[in-house]
Amino acid sequence: MKNKSFRFLIGGFALIFVCFAGIFLLLMHQMSEKSNETVAQIGDYYIERMSAEITSHFQTMVDIKLSQVESIINLLPPDGSVQGEDLLNGIAECGRAREFCFLGLYSEDGSFDVLLGEDVELADEETFFASLRQGDKKIAKAFQKSDPDNRFVLLGVPCGYEMTDGSRSIALVGGIDLAFVSQSLALGELGDDTYSCIIRRSGNFVIKSNFI
Repeated sequence: MKNKSFRFLIGGFALIFVCFAGIFLLLMHQMSEKSNETVAQIGDYYIERMSAEITSHFQTMVDIKLSQVESIINLLPPDGSVQGEDLLNGIAECGRAREFCFLGLYSEDGSFDVLLGEDVELADEETFFASLRQGDKKIAKAFQKSDPDNRFVLLGVPCGYEMTDGSRSIALVGGIDLAFVSQSLALGELGDDTYSCIIRRSGNFVIKSNFI
């Protein structure tokens, strides 16, 4: 009788233990799912904020540099009192003072009269040309003809300066080093498991982390 009672007691404890273990495992599974969901939500929020911050910073930088190109045009207008070689030298000096690494007059045929730096080639010339031709300000990616690894963000503002062949330009274009832009936006400094970039609506990269 005692053995039966003892076995019954042991069986009861074992059943209670199994029930508690099952409940514990169920709670742990639910907590794990909640934790994963919370981590995913935090990650999404972080990415959203970083995306908005990088985009805002890039837009601010572009606006500042476009306004600097405009300030050169306002300071030395195409039909002002300064003309000829003095005008071109003055534009180049203004560009250098504003830390542009390229400055040029953009022509109807898509070529540049280079005033500062070396000649460049546009990555998407057709869109850039069409926008400036319509009187809109425009940015584009370009690379140096003599060194394709040396890349720039070009900023064009419509204006009509006299060019060396006697024709009129459609824009004054300033260029800033793409590496400087990436550094200013801290692209590539978020860690090896994180990348960031800015892309056009077409899906092409404007700038991106070095390891993409």
